[in-house]
Amino acid sequence: MSKFTPKQIENIREAIKMWETVPPENVAPGLRFWRHDGALRDSHKEAPNCGTVACFGGWCAWWPAFLAHGIEAWAGGIPRLGPLTSVATSLELFGKADMFNARDFNSMDRGMPARATDHAIVMNRLKKLLKRATA
Repeated sequence: MSKFTPKQIENIREAIKMWETVPPENVAPGLRFWRHDGALRDSHKEAPNCGTVACFGGWCAWWPAFLAHGIEAWAGGIPRLGPLTSVATSLELFGKADMFNARDFNSMDRGMPARATDHAIVMNRLKKLLKRATA
């Protein structure tokens, strides 16, 4: 039996759907900061555009399905659900605590080529997580 809730499985699927729309050039090396025109984003009205430094958590804080959960981008683009830390937010949404971690700080990154883009790293994490959640 899966340790993931039906909502977490739905969230993983939604994250894959979201990430498929994210241009790889809009993903910052290191999966860390989310900026818009050189400043922290203060609006969720439009997606970050080309040249934006973006991370997976920052995109989640823009995507309508995750906004509906109450996710917000705090200072530095750190995604949070209310008072929860980014680790607790990741665990709540996806059933895994390290989905917002930088490259090499997530066990699911093992086996990825050193030259893999951060965009590819995130998609790999999501697909592995979905496979585990639905096994």
